Amino acid sequence: MDIQEKSELLHKRFIDGMYQSFQLRENPGYYDIVFIPMWSNGGIRFNEQKKRFDICINDDLLTGNYGNLEYTLYHESSHCLHVKYLPLFAKGPAKFRNKILGEIITSLSALIYVERNEDKETARTFFKYVNSEGQTSIALFQNINDMDGKINLLKNLLRNDMKEARPFITKVIGKNRISI
Repeated sequence: MDIQEKSELLHKRFIDGMYQSFQLRENPGYYDIVFIPMWSNGGIRFNEQKKRFDICINDDLLTGNYGNLEYTLYHESSHCLHVKYLPLFAKGPAKFRNKILGEIITSLSALIYVERNEDKETARTFFKYVNSEGQTSIALFQNINDMDGKINLLKNLLRNDMKEARPFITKVIGKNRISI
């Protein structure tokens, strides 16, 4: 199996395993994965021709010397589910704070997926790949011990703007540890 096939398989497994946690009634389908030169590990972009999103992965991840391909695929696949649930293209002051909430949600869901399908220790190995905006998701992940609690928190975060989500986050990780 080549890297493109492996990436597509990981993406499909993630979407199949997580779409219900994003409160979607049906599987939204899969996105194309494109390896391109990038400054970040990955991202999503809207493909005007196809009228849907593509997952873009930094081609440096193919070398194995930079970042982690699996975590990046899970994180970006999570963005694909999140944009189905809550558009990230809000207007006004909510845009920036909801971008941060989006990073918390996607990082948390990637960690939940790995714990659910592998184990907690494997999920912890991904901590070093979580971006700076997603560091709050690590604290959330570590402070909720049971899977049902993690899924319920994820659903709570999905229902809210960052302004409303902040009290939930603060309750779980403490006022002094939150930087959003």
